[in-house]
Order: sequence, then structure tokens, then C-alpha cells
Amino acid sequence: MIEREENLVRLLRQMKDQGFTNFVIHDGDLNIFGDGIEGQTIHVPEQIMNTLFMFLLRHKQPFSISKIIGDIEHDYVGPDKGFKWSNCTHKPNKLRFRESKIGEMVFTLNGVVRCNKGDKIIIGVNGEQYPCDKEIFKLLYDEV
Repeated sequence: MIEREENLVRLLRQMKDQGFTNFVIHDGDLNIFGDGIEGQTIHVPEQIMNTLFMFLLRHKQPFSISKIIGDIEHDYVGPDKGFKWSNCTHKPNKLRFRESKIGEMVFTLNGVVRCNKGDKIIIGVNGEQYPCDKEIFKLLYDEV
């Protein structure tokens, strides 16, 4: 089972990897934005939001994604730590994927998505991440 802090750091890293640098909290949702990037409002599940609130006490809005990551990062939290990434192709693209952990959430281009047990998490051609059902993965992707 993935820890709440680890899930939060992964979500924030994924936002940062897509060019978002800051966020504000409005009506219980995150409004994320970055330099030259149109902002987005995303709903974050309550348990992750409660974990986030614990780390915001020392900061003022707008919150820096990098500073919040730095505050909650631990040695066991890393983009590849504890995961075995493999290569696959989605013709004609070569991508990376790994199996999700129970309870894991991923920040996708469509917002935060909860993964199901056994889902494959794929890194797309533009660095975005998204979960894929393992049976659909078998139909659409070839492991290399």
C-alpha cells in the first residue's frame, strides 16, 4: 500500500514535470499554474488534501510546488524508488510503464485519477502519466 505522503509527493512531482510551478487552494480544490501555462483547477481526494494541509502551515499562497515537495520529501520517496519501470511500444512510440501500487493516485492531463490494482502506469511521449487497465494494456502495447 502506498503511503499518503508518498502519493502526495508523486502527484506534486507529476504536476511539476508538466510545467506547473505553483498552486492556490480555492473552495477545497487546487488551482495549479505555471509560467506560460494556462491554469487548471483539479479536485484532490480528501485524504490527500488533509495530508497536504499539514505541510502548508509554514507557507503562504501561492504555494510553490517545489518547496512543498522539499518539505515532505523523505529518502523513501523518489520518482523511481520502489518501482520497476519497463519499456514498451505503442506503435510507433517507445514508452515507459510500471505496475501501480494499491491505492496509488496519478496526476494526469485530466486531473487526479485513482489507479486500480494491477493497472499499468504509462509515461506518454510528452512526459504525462496515465493509468491503463492491464487487459487493455495487453491489447494496445507490446513489452520490449
